[in-house]
Amino acid sequence: MIAIFLALTVGYFVFALKKFDQAVMALPLFFPAYLLKVQIGGIPFTLVEAFIYAVFLACLLRFVTGAFKRKVGGHSRGDIGVFLSAPFKHKMFWPILLFIAAAAMGVFFTSERITMLDGGTIFYGRKLALGIFKSWIIAPVLMFWLFTAVVKKTQHLLKLLNFYTVSALLLSLWGLFQVLTQSYGTPDARASGPFESANYLALYISPAVLYMAIRVKESVLSVIHLKKYSFWQMPFRRRKMPLEHPENFLFIVAFMVIALVLLFTKSYAAMAAVFVAAVFYFGLEYLEYHKMKEIKKFPWKLVLAGLLFAVAVMTAIILIDQSKLQALFQFQLRNSSSVRVEVYTIAMQLLKEHWFTGIGLGQFPAFYQLESVRILGHAPYEWNMLHPHNLYLALWLNMGLPGIIAFFWLIYVMVRNCWGSFRTFAFSKIRQIPKLRVAGFALILIILVHGCLDTPFFKNDLALLFWLLVSVTMLPDGENTGG
Repeated sequence: MIAIFLALTVGYFVFALKKFDQAVMALPLFFPAYLLKVQIGGIPFTLVEAFIYAVFLACLLRFVTGAFKRKVGGHSRGDIGVFLSAPFKHKMFWPILLFIAAAAMGVFFTSERITMLDGGTIFYGRKLALGIFKSWIIAPVLMFWLFTAVVKKTQHLLKLLNFYTVSALLLSLWGLFQVLTQSYGTPDARASGPFESANYLALYISPAVLYMAIRVKESVLSVIHLKKYSFWQMPFRRRKMPLEHPENFLFIVAFMVIALVLLFTKSYAAMAAVFVAAVFYFGLEYLEYHKMKEIKKFPWKLVLAGLLFAVAVMTAIILIDQSKLQALFQFQLRNSSSVRVEVYTIAMQLLKEHWFTGIGLGQFPAFYQLESVRILGHAPYEWNMLHPHNLYLALWLNMGLPGIIAFFWLIYVMVRNCWGSFRTFAFSKIRQIPKLRVAGFALILIILVHGCLDTPFFKNDLALLFWLLVSVTMLPDGENTGG
């Protein structure tokens, strides 16, 4: 296994040396490859993490070689200096620096080993924290650095999003196969793909649902093609819209597959997050269009269509699993809702006791098991819990107060960078900066909303996905849109 792992990594390194931009653009395709992991010298590595390091090393070698050639030729400073200094000039530099420092603090305030309740199991807290710091913090930030160094055109960002969507589609096809063959990997008969939990699949593919919906909408009913009050009309019927173009056809198929599998994950939190983000994006686009055109007529047909679609989705959810929907409000019984209440109670008490430093990176499973009886006054429904089922509680517990401040600082910088685009994106094309920025922010919004009921960050692929979407929102105004 190690030999194959190293061969793939070396192969990607060679690919990056020859086709550096393409190697960087293709990284999102391999986000789920974190499932392939080995230990080298006692240190665990995932395949996607190894690919990121390989691309970064190839990047340095290319720049150093280019700088050396220019120096020999009598030219001025090489590109290596520009590349190395780029992060220090980026708008995200200080919040990212605080984010990394908070994560480092989360490693420092961990115990080397913790004895669990059975008296024989040892929880190696420091080793786990170092692994999280390397794989969930440093590698994703390094990938973000590569994206900012390479991405110079909006089409580059579209390629990144398309590669991510391909990976989401492949996982969705896996989940669809489970549904069709009734060969589920989880005991609750939910589509989970290669993951041990259906929520993991929902967390990963939910942004792809909205992204595909945006691409489909842009190919079918773009507001830039409308005249006066014609939003309800179908422009592709009276204009030659390229619906027959293979790319647009693939967008439609991908949307249908990924959205269907999201329903079969039965993750209500993911569905609600996609719905909120979709209302934000399409509602804001529609609002800005009508403000510009000064249209006052109430769009009752569009509202009716939206309501019918929402009813159809809710009906599909209920038909898929009525018992899960009923159990959602039965807090007195043992189910996901009552378990979450206990988890939140324990997490909030731990925050009161460790409000500044948190409990350390990846330490929640140990603290949850050891402190749950003391905090609840009785045995919990579940003895093993990886995360507190809330992004903001997880950030605060893992990285302390500096970590949650750094995260909201990142969100603030993204909002500030997108602010001007909120008022102009409705009349932009998908390949133009305003629309792509707002689309990226809408995908980030899925993570923020879903984060109220789950933890869409502290996992290899989810951390990488987050920083990919940050890259989309942070494309500078002066960048090109051409091919």
